[in-house]
Amino acid sequence: MQQELIKNLIEYIESHADRGATWTSVAKAMGLSVSTLTQFRDEKYVGNVERIASKIDRFLKMEEERRTGPQGIPFAATRNARTVMTMCDYAVTFGAMAMVTGRAGFGKTYALKEFARQNPNTHYILVNQTFSFTVVLKRMCKALGLSPEGSSSEMYDRLVEKLAGSDRLFIFDEAQEFNFRSFEIVRNIYDETGIGIVLAGDHRLYERIQGIGSRMRTDRNFDQLYSRIKQHQVLKPFSAKDVGLILHSIFGEVPDEVVAYAAAEVRGSGRNLENVIENMQIRGIDEFSKKEFDVAREYAVLAA
Repeated sequence: MQQELIKNLIEYIESHADRGATWTSVAKAMGLSVSTLTQFRDEKYVGNVERIASKIDRFLKMEEERRTGPQGIPFAATRNARTVMTMCDYAVTFGAMAMVTGRAGFGKTYALKEFARQNPNTHYILVNQTFSFTVVLKRMCKALGLSPEGSSSEMYDRLVEKLAGSDRLFIFDEAQEFNFRSFEIVRNIYDETGIGIVLAGDHRLYERIQGIGSRMRTDRNFDQLYSRIKQHQVLKPFSAKDVGLILHSIFGEVPDEVVAYAAAEVRGSGRNLENVIENMQIRGIDEFSKKEFDVAREYAVLAA
């Protein structure tokens, strides 16, 4: 059994090398040290062999389940996707700052990541509430292959030197989570380098930068940043045409009345549609119908 597991694991790592699979990454996924895993591979491990074998067996089975399980929604040129792509292209072409806002589930992140995938000089950064301006500098340095060490001033100087006059684009997704100093450091880098910047997020992003406080009091702190945003687009709910594009790309022909029914039920949310489709994929359904949609939605979580 041990030799068979080793053979299967070696085949897995070799076949997934283009996706970053290494002995180190696989050992980490199993909760093992790389030395333990390589000793097991070389049949030199003197500890609990059965425990290691069990971990490898479970890992390989889970990876097979992932391979044959739900594949999610492929990228489709929905109205929102086209809007996002156009804004990103505008920002990088003209070295401009642009903003995209919209509710969760409208396909914003899908489109931003797809643009970054298609354009090597684009760097996508997902913002969260822990981001300080120092973290912003570190993430930008890492994206460019620069050292994230040293003082904030040193990192800033390295970034400006690398970015000045380049055709780079930085996308900051969920940018509503930035604090004021993080917004300012991004503005400063934009001013000094002329690179493209896309700020993306929900309605709170626009409200903050526009200067609307929690009690609708005007906050002038963001005036300098707001004045630099050349274009802003608000994403719209998925239309029946958008839903049809996605369904046709996965299931082939779907009757118009079924597309219209699904579009109404997911209430304009691509994420709701994704949740239903993934449930259908788990159950091995390869034909989209009203009946199968209704069954899947009983198990899927649909946002209001």
